[in-house]
Amino acid sequence: MRGAGEFADLGKRVIKEIDRQKDAGLISEQSVLERRAALDDILKRLGDGELDPQKAFAALEALMPPAVVKTDDDSADGLNKCPRCGSAEIFTQPGTGRLQCSFCRHVFDAAAPAAMPVAAGQLHGEARGGGATDIDAATSTQVTIECQGCGAEVVIDANESMTARCHWCRQTLSLERQIPNGAVPDLILPFLLSKEQAQEKIRAFVKKRALFANGYFKLEFTTDNIVGVYLPYLVVNAQTTSDL
Repeated sequence: MRGAGEFADLGKRVIKEIDRQKDAGLISEQSVLERRAALDDILKRLGDGELDPQKAFAALEALMPPAVVKTDDDSADGLNKCPRCGSAEIFTQPGTGRLQCSFCRHVFDAAAPAAMPVAAGQLHGEARGGGATDIDAATSTQVTIECQGCGAEVVIDANESMTARCHWCRQTLSLERQIPNGAVPDLILPFLLSKEQAQEKIRAFVKKRALFANGYFKLEFTTDNIVGVYLPYLVVNAQTTSDL
């Protein structure tokens, strides 16, 4: 059975963490209001004897905001930077996964993200990686554009080009369709093949099946417009139980 002291201590910790994350900009004002209202309701129902103490304690624990592990401290603007010259113009070497600076040609390994606080088997409550935060709005060179043809969101580097085509439908993109940038990824899996290697493999694939291909396809087929596309995904570790 939970004692009154435990309830009071947990309530204080919940309020303290809510206020801390609010001041840090990690949760919205609306979320703060909803959590505080729910906290007051739990304490009132507990005091009136309408809520079982064990359920009340579990409800209080559920109000604790997720702990945020800052896995993106060095990527506040969504960019990795060369450790030698500080340039943000870097690219991944296909096949090696290492990064190379376009300015000074320095080759280096990307810094590993911060680890989550505990192993999956020891999880209690919820912890969220810092990659869930948004890219700094001041980052002007990374531009996200919504395709007016199919609705896909495409990110381009405005330093390299002010025009681009949609990866999916090949529609020419317009900067008038610019939308806010998304979240900073904690990790990026590099491409194993260079563009030239990918083009060669695709040409070989098409050549084997040329006999069955449509005539228009044979006339218009080209690998010049091949581009690499990063697919976003989330990795989740959880310790759960269920009653069936």
